[in-house]
Amino acid sequence: MSTLLTASAATSAIGHADGFRSVVCGVDGSEASLEAARQAAAVTDPSGTLELVAVRPLAGHPLFEPLPEAAARALADARQAVVAAGRGAEGHVVAAASPAEGLLAAAGGHDLLVVGSSEIAGPLGVSLRPVPRAAVELAPHSVLVAR
Repeated sequence: MSTLLTASAATSAIGHADGFRSVVCGVDGSEASLEAARQAAAVTDPSGTLELVAVRPLAGHPLFEPLPEAAARALADARQAVVAAGRGAEGHVVAAASPAEGLLAAAGGHDLLVVGSSEIAGPLGVSLRPVPRAAVELAPHSVLVAR
C-alpha cells in the first residue's frame, strides 16, 4: 500500500534522518514537476540516488504531454532545479502508453516516487489528476505529491 506524503512529513516518515536512498521523480516541464524535482532533491539521502524521468508516448499511441521533443527539455529544466537545490540527478526519457504507466514502471525497485500535484478543483473539492492519482493508488512504495 502506498503512503501519501507531504514534503514536510517525508523525512520523519522514512525512519532515518538522511532521506530516502533511491528516489524517482516524474517530470513533464510543468511548474508542479519542477517543484517535485526540488522536493525530491530535499528528501534524497546525500549518498542516495535521484532519478528524473520524463515519459513520452509510445509510437502509435495517443499523444500526451510532454510531447517527445519536449521530454528532453523537461529533463534539462528539472536537472537545473535539482542542481540549484545542491545535488545531482540521473535522468532519462521512457516511452509508455501513458505517463502513469511509464512512471510506475520506472519507479519499480525504488524507495519513493515523487510527482507534481496537478490538482484540479471540482464541484466536490480538489481531486488529483490521473498521474498522481495512479501513483498514490498503485505504487508499491511511498509517494510524495509535491505542490
